[in-house]
Amino acid sequence: MDTPWKPLGLPRWYCHLLTTCLVMGLCVLSGCSAADDFVAGTYEVDAAEVRNIVVDVTDRSITVSPSSDGQVHIDYFHSPKEFYNISLEDGTLTMKYDEDKNWTDFISVKPADSVRQIDIRVPENTISSLTADTKNEGISVSNLELDDIDLYSNGGDINVADIDADDIRLEVKNGNISASVAGAVSEYRISIDIKKGDTNISENQGGPRVMDLKANNGDINIRFNG
Repeated sequence: MDTPWKPLGLPRWYCHLLTTCLVMGLCVLSGCSAADDFVAGTYEVDAAEVRNIVVDVTDRSITVSPSSDGQVHIDYFHSPKEFYNISLEDGTLTMKYDEDKNWTDFISVKPADSVRQIDIRVPENTISSLTADTKNEGISVSNLELDDIDLYSNGGDINVADIDADDIRLEVKNGNISASVAGAVSEYRISIDIKKGDTNISENQGGPRVMDLKANNGDINIRFNG
């Protein structure tokens, strides 16, 4: 029986080989493109036990905002193949992405946006530092007062709104930085490293607070609330 490749004038054995490869490829793709069964997860702890929060993930957006009940909450989605290791040790709450994938999983489509989100809620004026690192997604932090904040996104934007911190470090690659912060520009010692982008502020050798901004292929826009 002729294969679909026969009209191309290829040898019969080569036609059968191409057909077999095509069928196997379609089977692999159809199997790994099916979404994993993600389920909602939550982690809660008394804010009095937490001084520092560290988040290190991939392909996940991160949102950090105030909570109103004295608890630290983390809401997320996980599956047997994509999950998180969450630990609390010596006042540091750490959340790290982990996975258990076959090679075929890496050529599948990404899970839906709705399950690639991490929502963290923290009572105001309770934690000392926030460190967050993600890839291919963005980070949003709002309405928090803390000692220092250190955010990095490779392939997403960083949006910071109404943050009061003495040490602010924001870095993006292929993304933009947008922030509104407490105090006047004269209160900050500002360093800027920007490539292939624009910024609305300049470096400054000002006051006791530190602001370190880095953008590679992105813009920086900072507003000081005075």
